[in-house]
Amino acid sequence: MSANQSATMSDYDIDIPIPASASGLRQGLTSYGDAHFSLFLRKVFIKALGYSDDALSRPIIGIVNTYSSFNPVSVHAFGLSQGN
Repeated sequence: MSANQSATMSDYDIDIPIPASASGLRQGLTSYGDAHFSLFLRKVFIKALGYSDDALSRPIIGIVNTYSSFNPVSVHAFGLSQGN
């Protein structure tokens, strides 16, 4: 069993607490009184969008560009995004 599979299986074992310093999908869970139930709900909603367990076990990386010609505060963001 791989590390990702064992981490996924421990999500459903209520005898193993979810640490407060957890990361990824386990981070910042809404408090319904049971962290495992909160994680279950989070995974169910994401899986309903078509994501697999394998996709959920991978890191999520987002790239954002805040450039806007309407706001002079972020006028430098375009140059940064182009590597200038």
